[in-house]
Amino acid sequence: MFKVNVVLLFLFFHAVVLPQYITTDTVYIGFDPDTLIPVNYKVLSVTDKRTVHPNLVSYSQKKRLLVIPVDQELLTKESLAELIMKGFQKASGQRDTLVLNINYFMIDRYKGHLSNPYLLKADIPVFKLENYDTLPVGTLIYNYKYPVPRKKSKNPQVCQTLLEKWYMEFKLDLMATTGYIHNESPAPENLIIKTLKRSEFLNATVAGTIGLNFWQVEGELYFTRPETEKRHWFLGNIVRYQHTSDFEMIGFGKKSEHFASRVNERWVFEITSNLLAGYMKWKEIRDIKLYHLIQVSLSSAQTISFNRTNENGLQFKGGLFENVYYVIGMNPKIQAGIYLNIGYKF
Repeated sequence: MFKVNVVLLFLFFHAVVLPQYITTDTVYIGFDPDTLIPVNYKVLSVTDKRTVHPNLVSYSQKKRLLVIPVDQELLTKESLAELIMKGFQKASGQRDTLVLNINYFMIDRYKGHLSNPYLLKADIPVFKLENYDTLPVGTLIYNYKYPVPRKKSKNPQVCQTLLEKWYMEFKLDLMATTGYIHNESPAPENLIIKTLKRSEFLNATVAGTIGLNFWQVEGELYFTRPETEKRHWFLGNIVRYQHTSDFEMIGFGKKSEHFASRVNERWVFEITSNLLAGYMKWKEIRDIKLYHLIQVSLSSAQTISFNRTNENGLQFKGGLFENVYYVIGMNPKIQAGIYLNIGYKF
């Protein structure tokens, strides 16, 4: 009888819970592409190379019946390629004909420790049409930030505003690109000439720290966008093992936040902050209570990193590490040590 009840419970659980993850709502948003900014180039075509719905610009989530999370697809009313094309129909004094692709386009939310802006991320290769040949110029890379409005706005409204603000900048970037083609002006900062194989780099790292009365190792995975600015932020997931004279600890963090400031094409100054929850194994258990098995820690590392701009390859980091950890019923403690890190950017 027990086994029958378990099976029925299992089936009921899947019948109730599983649909909340496969139910998807569609929300259409308005997007009026700018037609007022004059341009001196012609866009012959815009081709969407993505493998998703041609109208897709973002994903969101809402609560149904207050508790059931339902995914939402945010779509433009017309295809994204058609809407982008609309803003170039009134070109005047054309001297260049351009062909555009959309390799990647997505709006999402950066959920950092202190800031939570919306991000429009896009990769748009640009080609020049010359004698019936399409010659590659470069790829316009966007990591366009939009601060969260003070007045609470719904995701569709934010996405519409963000699209319209980005589009005006996009038209001006194309104008700067045509000036670069004719050697009349430098290339815009977000025009990357080298060919990019993917929209994001996967970074896998392993680090070790040696300090007074402790040592630790940790692993981290995170994605980074192609760099277009000297300073940028990104998030990762981390797992850490620490050994001290009193205990061993394994901790996990879902929001390892990195601030990177590029020094040159090879070197980066980086500050990393982590909030982890960990499980502790005490060496002396005589006075240990159940709640002493959980640790919360806040750590930071300041490093100099060998990391080539927008290229795959090995990464090396070295610097300082600090950590403050707290166990319920005990005083907070501080740790410091030397931090070394090695990884690979795929």
